[in-house]
Amino acid sequence: NYALLTNEVVRKRIVEKLIQVIIRNKMIVSTREFYNFIVDILVPAEILLNPQNTGFSLTNALPNLLFNHPERSPILAALYELDPINVKKSLNDELIANIYMHPALDRYLKEFITLDGQLLFEVYWKNELQAGNPLEIARFVIRIMELMNDENHDSDFSTFIRYLYAFYKADGDVIEDMFNFLETVVFQWIGMPEEGYAYISNNLKKDYRMAIPMKLEGT
Repeated sequence: NYALLTNEVVRKRIVEKLIQVIIRNKMIVSTREFYNFIVDILVPAEILLNPQNTGFSLTNALPNLLFNHPERSPILAALYELDPINVKKSLNDELIANIYMHPALDRYLKEFITLDGQLLFEVYWKNELQAGNPLEIARFVIRIMELMNDENHDSDFSTFIRYLYAFYKADGDVIEDMFNFLETVVFQWIGMPEEGYAYISNNLKKDYRMAIPMKLEGT
């Protein structure tokens, strides 16, 4: 788990998730809570309770500790709501089907969970395969892919954060972009018969509606 956390992309994605839950849930995270969070995604709960229990399984892998243990802390409870398993994607369905049926699973998974030329957690997902638990492997793969993908899937939230940061940093270029975006929103919201004109009423039941020239200025 620690080796996975040393990867820059993985750390970046975890920080993005953490920022997401802080803003969406209006959380205030203390320094101690943050350090506890790091421990929670590195060390399985059973090892904390019994240091002599040094066994490790796929359920103890960092992606599973991050998204699948809402009982351990308020931060992890919020991250549980962002579990990529709960997002319906055709790619996920295809991946689950291939994990169940692919004749050479290690060769197939190299495309998704290889880091620095190494197939991640190979011993542990093979143990699950031998135990007849391909669904556990699929859940793990979907979660780890979320952390290894450097592209931010939540584009709306990412855009919101970009604008929010620009506002507090007084970044004029980004703020101007935000004003252009807001102008488009306003015109689409109230309706426009043609460029530069806006309806003064959005009552669609009326046979006729009046539109006036409108030019917005951001300040």
